[in-house]
Amino acid sequence: MRKSRTRDAHAVILPAFDSTTLSDSVKRFLAGGGCSILLGESRKEYVARKVSDNRKSTETADTFLHVTRKAAELAGDLLVVVDQEICGICRLHDLIPPFPEIDKLEGINIALDPATDPGAIVTEKEDSFKPGFIP
Repeated sequence: MRKSRTRDAHAVILPAFDSTTLSDSVKRFLAGGGCSILLGESRKEYVARKVSDNRKSTETADTFLHVTRKAAELAGDLLVVVDQEICGICRLHDLIPPFPEIDKLEGINIALDPATDPGAIVTEKEDSFKPGFIP
C-alpha cells in the first residue's frame, strides 16, 4: 500500500524551480519515482512578466537540453513543463519565436493533431530542441 501511495504522489507532484540545474532534492524526487519538472523563473521575473537580461544572455537551447537530459537520466519517462505564457512570462525568451500580439490571437485555431500540425507536439529527433505549443 505504501509503494502505491508514493507512486501516486510522485505522479502528481510538479516541482518548479527557476534554475537550469537540478538541486539535490529534485534529483532525489526524480530518482525516487518523480516524473515531471517545471522550468520556471524567479519571483522577480514573474512579477515583472519578463525574463532577466542576465538569463537571456546565459541560457541557450543547449542549456535546456542539458537539464532535461539530466532529469530524464534520473526519471526515465519525463514530462518537462516550461512557463511560457501568452500574456505573461516567456521562460524560453528569445529561444523560440514570440507569441503574436493578443489582438491577433482571436480566432486562431490551434491543432493538437501532430498529423496536421507537426509543431503542436514537442518530439522530433531525440537531440533536437523543438518546443511546441500545447494549450
